[in-house]
Amino acid sequence: MSQGNIQRITAGKGITHSEFNHSKKDELKFLQIWIEPDQQGLTPSYQELSLNDIREENKLALFASNDKKDKVIHVNQDVRIYYGQLQDDKLIDYTTQKDRGVWIQVIDGSLKVNNVNLSKGDGAAIEQLDQVKIQSINQSQFLLFDLK
Repeated sequence: MSQGNIQRITAGKGITHSEFNHSKKDELKFLQIWIEPDQQGLTPSYQELSLNDIREENKLALFASNDKKDKVIHVNQDVRIYYGQLQDDKLIDYTTQKDRGVWIQVIDGSLKVNNVNLSKGDGAAIEQLDQVKIQSINQSQFLLFDLK
């Protein structure tokens, strides 16, 4: 897998898989996120997507959902996952439904989420709100999960 790529693996009935850094000198950083599927016994499958194909500065880019769309990784769960990249002091208003939750995971930089400061590595759960304000303190990258 290359830098800036996202991959989805559905283990289904079982697979063998491992992650490791092939380089002896370059540092490797990645996020591994587990989402429990909405059904059991799925057929093992794999998808990969490059963020370079979808990202736009100061906007959210949908990269995974349970909808089968081009340039979106299919996830067997009621979830939409977005990648966000904000320059200094930029704002995104995200609208959802009060019966859904939002999780923000900061990859790099610093954000204010509904006026709460978050830094690299921080996460925040937001529930029972229909509006989430995400403002960059400095150049930032983050993931936004909209889920049931």
